[in-house]
Amino acid sequence: APVLAPPPPEDGIQLTISGFEVPAGGEIEVCQRVELPDGVPLEIGGYEIRMPYGSHHFVLYAYQGEAAEAYPEGLYESNGCTDLGPPDAMNLLQVAGAGDDYEKIEYPLGTGIVLRPGQPLLLNSHYANATFEPIRPTVYVNLYFAKQKVVHPLEAAAIGNYNIFIPPGATRTTTARWTVPFDMHLILASSHEHKRGRLFTARIVEGAVDRPEGDLIGSTYGDDSRPRGSEPQAPDFYRSEDWEHPT
Repeated sequence: APVLAPPPPEDGIQLTISGFEVPAGGEIEVCQRVELPDGVPLEIGGYEIRMPYGSHHFVLYAYQGEAAEAYPEGLYESNGCTDLGPPDAMNLLQVAGAGDDYEKIEYPLGTGIVLRPGQPLLLNSHYANATFEPIRPTVYVNLYFAKQKVVHPLEAAAIGNYNIFIPPGATRTTTARWTVPFDMHLILASSHEHKRGRLFTARIVEGAVDRPEGDLIGSTYGDDSRPRGSEPQAPDFYRSEDWEHPT
C-alpha cells in the first residue's frame, strides 16, 4: 500500500482514514469526523493525497455549521457525509479531493482555503473493489499551509446534470446550462464522468469572459512531467476525453 510522508509541522498537517474493509467484488463509502486543534485559523495553500488504487473518490470537507456533535462518532458508512448528522449536513466546504490514487494541488499565491480554529473536518472515502480479495485501504491527505497571506479565500462548486438517459447500445449527447451568479475567477476545473463517458466540454454561451478559450489545460495525474489534456478553442474553455483521468 502506498504511504505518504507527513509534512514538517511548520509546513502542514496530515490526516488519514483507515479501518474499513472493501469486500471482494463490492464497494463501500465511509466518513469520519475529526476536529482541528484550537488556536489560530489555518490557511491552506495546497494539498496532496495518496491512496491505494481502486478509489472512486476521496473528499475532505470542512463543516461550516454549529452542530457537529450530531455526526456519528468514529468511522461510519454514508453517502457523501450528508445523509447522517446535523440538519445542515450540506453546509460543507470542500478542502481537498481526488479521484485518482495520487493528486497534488498547489493554489496560486494569495489564494487558499481558510479554516477556523477547532473546525470539524469530514473525511469521505469511496472505494470499489474489482478483485477477488478484500482490501483495507489507508488514505493519506497532507494539507500544506499557504506560503503567503490568503487574501482571496477559495470555495468549490459542483455543477451536475442528472438528466442523462442513453438507450441500450446507443450513444447520446446531452447538455446542461448553469448561470454564473456573480463575477468569478476559476483556478481549477475538472469534469467528472464514469467509464462510459467519452467527451466532456464546457463553453461560454452568453456573456463576457477574459479568456474564453481557456488556458493550457493539463492533467495532474501521476508525476505531471508531460501534461496531457487539451488546448480548447473558443467557445469551449474546457475539454476532456478521458473519463478516468480528466484534464
